[in-house]
Amino acid sequence: MHQDHASSSEIDCISPTTRHAQIRCQQRGISGQLLELLLDHGKERHLGHGATIVSFPKDARERLRRSLPRKTYAALDSRLNVYAIVGANGQVMTVGHRYQPLRDKH
Repeated sequence: MHQDHASSSEIDCISPTTRHAQIRCQQRGISGQLLELLLDHGKERHLGHGATIVSFPKDARERLRRSLPRKTYAALDSRLNVYAIVGANGQVMTVGHRYQPLRDKH
């Protein structure tokens, strides 16, 4: 089976991602570094069927702010409105920008 390899301009990340997620990262300007920070420091919320959404709500942003040097966090702060959908197999399925807060289901 032939495996697509993303070029370094598309995404440079360690996490397993689908081809779809690689394309979305490129289209939406989400770097591999930002995706790695999201997966390492973001907050997970289960969506059902084994999938989770990972994002940076206020508490996760605060933890990230404390863990990074001030200048690094300041450079990233305006780009933290992102999310990733992670499948049951652990692969990042897609990524995007949040324009509204994620709401908990009642």
